This record gives sequence, structure tokens and C-alpha cells, in this order.
Amino acid sequence: MKDDFSWLQQWYQAYCNENLEYDDRIRLKTIDNPGWRLKVNLEHIELENKNNQRIDIYRSEEDWIMCSVRDTKFFDAACSVENLLKVLKSISSLGS
Repeated sequence: MKDDFSWLQQWYQAYCNENLEYDDRIRLKTIDNPGWRLKVNLEHIELENKNNQRIDIYRSEEDWIMCSVRDTKFFDAACSVENLLKVLKSISSLGS
């Protein structure tokens, strides 16, 4: 894989099957810390039913990550501005 954005693009393309692309499977938005919020619906894909996992890293106000898999169906993450690639890498590693 070239990079984590390539993984995300390939993953999304693989699940565009006339239904899943219409259900807000991936939501990425900015937050006021400043930072990013990423939510991914894992239902009906190979990442569903992963054990509930949590990652909390806080190095400073400008360097932090919070990720979790909730109810084995939702990946939910927030991070500081420069940690978006690390968050994407953490979700790509769920499939490993």
C-alpha cells in the first residue's frame, strides 16, 4: 500500500455496491481543538465484530489521539491536526 489515504480510498471503493455508499459509512470533519473527528460504520464489512478496542495517547495539547471501536460496529476517533494519518493507520490495522 502506498499510504494510508490510498488504503482508505481502496477500502471505500471495495464497499461501493449500490447500497453502502449511501449510508454515511465514513464521516470526517474538523473539530474545535483544533483537530479531526473520524467515524466509520463497520457493519457489513470484514472489520465488523472486532473486539472493542481503545487507544488514548496524549503527549500535549497539539499531539493527541483517541480511538475506539464501539459495540463492535463503529470506529470512532478524534485527534490533533497532525495525527490524521496515524488515525487512518490505526483503522487500517484492524483488518490485520
